[in-house]
Amino acid sequence: MQQAQGSALRLGYASPIGCTSNVRLYRNHKMFWEEKIDIFKKQHSSSDFRVPFSDWPEILKNIENRFVLKEKDSYSFRNWADRIKNKELVIEASLSEVQELIEKLNKSQNYWIVLPLGQEPTTKLMVYDSKPSVILEIASKSRSDFFIVEKKYSWFTYFNCDRETNMLNIYKSGSNVIPFEEVKTT
Repeated sequence: MQQAQGSALRLGYASPIGCTSNVRLYRNHKMFWEEKIDIFKKQHSSSDFRVPFSDWPEILKNIENRFVLKEKDSYSFRNWADRIKNKELVIEASLSEVQELIEKLNKSQNYWIVLPLGQEPTTKLMVYDSKPSVILEIASKSRSDFFIVEKKYSWFTYFNCDRETNMLNIYKSGSNVIPFEEVKTT
């Protein structure tokens, strides 16, 4: 139980006093999400959706080194939304436009989709190798913000989904054009 409470605390589900019901909430949420991922794996070929079981630390490290400001070693793979390098708001839209925006991605290419496993800034990040159609499914099943990263690390986006106001803000890191933004001509 002590180990579960520690994990729940690190993932933002338990209070410092280790409330047992919060530990159960964390376990239920984690099991529920793992069940969804298992369904995705059964529904899609490994070329369309893959969980990088052994590669995830290296993938997240590469993303973090390129696009996320380093503050403390203890913040590795945590709190990315507040630490994006050269963070720039590129799109303000309704959440109903998520599908239209994700459909701008190359349908035959895979991307990294990174999701927090909960709503707290210190929540553990999960990474998946996905085609845009599966990214759309994941985004619709997830109740959290998410990140989409080009697999060669040429661009990074943060989808900030405010479900209370039904608004979507998309941020990018750096000056590279991302598929979601309109190219400005002068």
